[in-house]
Amino acid sequence: MSDCRTGCGDDARHVAPSSSGLAAWLAPHVRFEQLLEKHRIALMQLDLPVAQRALEEFAQALREHIALEEQWILPRYAELEAPPGGALALFTGEHQKLLEFVRRFERALRTLAAEGPAHRKVLPLLDQQATFKNLLEHHDARERNLLYPTLEKQLSAAEQQTLCDALR
Repeated sequence: MSDCRTGCGDDARHVAPSSSGLAAWLAPHVRFEQLLEKHRIALMQLDLPVAQRALEEFAQALREHIALEEQWILPRYAELEAPPGGALALFTGEHQKLLEFVRRFERALRTLAAEGPAHRKVLPLLDQQATFKNLLEHHDARERNLLYPTLEKQLSAAEQQTLCDALR
């Protein structure tokens, strides 16, 4: 059931983005989920080299995606009338929280590598990542249901094309 005020709902992340237009910019979110899952599975198996590589790839992709959104998408969104539950500060705040979690994970993984992996040491990290995963899914739903639909409704086709070109 979807909550229209926040743009969040159980089914929100299963809605496929349109193949063209700004909503296509959500496609990397699927890759984020895959990389995070690869990292978490490697952690459960105590395979720190694979966990490290997957986390590095995830972190780099997420940072690049957020940087582009904050450079191109959010400034344009700030000029528009935001829907209820879609205040600009929510998106930027979630970006900051996501990036802080990633920094914590990177530190924790370095500590695990230095101390040697053990299941009892990995469990707290996996618990933190479950919270992070929920935030990431919530953020994805908010973008999918509020941010990008608002841009697509309120910007002209030419303005949307300009943004799409900038994001490529």
